[in-house]
Amino acid sequence: MGLSGPSSSTLSRPASSPLPPSPQRRAMSGFNFVGPKNLDNILDVEACRDLPGDEVAKMWKAYHDDKEGCLGWVMEGEVGSAVLSTARDRNGKFFIVPIFESPGSSDDGANGPGDCYGTTPDNAGYFNLVVQFFPDSHFVLAPLDKYQADPSSAQPVLSFSVFDDFIPDKNLCLVRADVVAKGLDEADAVKVVSMCVRGWEGKGSPDYVHLFNNKTEEFQFDRYIEDARKQWFGVL
Repeated sequence: MGLSGPSSSTLSRPASSPLPPSPQRRAMSGFNFVGPKNLDNILDVEACRDLPGDEVAKMWKAYHDDKEGCLGWVMEGEVGSAVLSTARDRNGKFFIVPIFESPGSSDDGANGPGDCYGTTPDNAGYFNLVVQFFPDSHFVLAPLDKYQADPSSAQPVLSFSVFDDFIPDKNLCLVRADVVAKGLDEADAVKVVSMCVRGWEGKGSPDYVHLFNNKTEEFQFDRYIEDARKQWFGVL
């Protein structure tokens, strides 16, 4: 599994409402955001205005290729706009994302009969991260159990930013992720961010981010986890 911490015997399988109703949710405030606050902290935005979009994309990817713990990729402008539009709405600031065990992992039956046969996508355990959006373009993820214990002291394991500076003229959205927890695999970080993007883009049915933030009683946690499992393992 990507993030060191809970063993497979303690992987999170919470009830249908892992967070309190929206009005009662509190911000994760006891940390310093580790990523760049603005795109200008990384690129000379104005100098890049005259460059073709594909050249800016290549520069962005090349810049992050040799950066340990930092990931950079690009999205189409329409996707980035949809993600930010949902997130900037005051009713779309929270979500949860599971991290699943890797198939084939085993602890020789330590967690019960049959466990020694190894993990498969169908039975992989998981634990959850709570995701919170911070204006104007930042998403911060922390272990759900830490958030439940004390939102103000929950520390992030991953953050990512969606920069829309080049959407109007290049239909290009730049994404930057910073892995904070040393035990989190970069491959898992990519999956987590991809699931967040898919959720906040709002094209799925049901629209889990909308339900999670606005119609908690209609948010079906078990169904969401199974859909997330399919996406994690490339089935959906």
